[in-house]
Amino acid sequence: MELVTLQATVREKSGKSEAKKVRNAGFVPAVIYGDKKEPVSISIDPRHLVKIFKGPSGKNTVIQLDISDASGIRHESVVAYNVVYSPIGLALQHVDFLVIDPFKPIKAVVPIEIFGVSPGVKRGGIYRQNFTHIEVRALPTQIPPSIRIDLGLLDLGSVIKVRDLAHEGFEILTTPEEVVVHIEAPEALAPAA
Repeated sequence: MELVTLQATVREKSGKSEAKKVRNAGFVPAVIYGDKKEPVSISIDPRHLVKIFKGPSGKNTVIQLDISDASGIRHESVVAYNVVYSPIGLALQHVDFLVIDPFKPIKAVVPIEIFGVSPGVKRGGIYRQNFTHIEVRALPTQIPPSIRIDLGLLDLGSVIKVRDLAHEGFEILTTPEEVVVHIEAPEALAPAA
């Protein structure tokens, strides 16, 4: 996996009024946590981060932050673990980054991507999805951008549980017996009890 670089600048002050100044200047306030250090307040260019999020690994991209302050530039490997958007216009408002060790597994939330058309739905079945994301543990470079489910394989009464999801190179932490997707037969097509 390619390491993506993002420029960041240390903010000497924090708080709501400072965050507003940062946003008014065209940047987004962010905080770096982890590695048993004090949190560091930074500002980043939202256009670059949005571009990273639109890449193949989405929000699970491992990012090298090049952090500038009065003493120079230092580098931290991070992942975004909390991204806040404004309710109007969906502009980035704040990001929390977690410092990671590329050689140690971390927990991450991975979206479930549904595609295809279910034969069961074509026959009148009702599509039900219980999860839009699942939790995994993996090396930062092995976190998948999404887990895909092909509805084209699901007929009436078909069920996909967490244990059925394809996963290679990572561990799924969500309970294996949880139902992710099922095609429910309408009462008229349900077998008699």
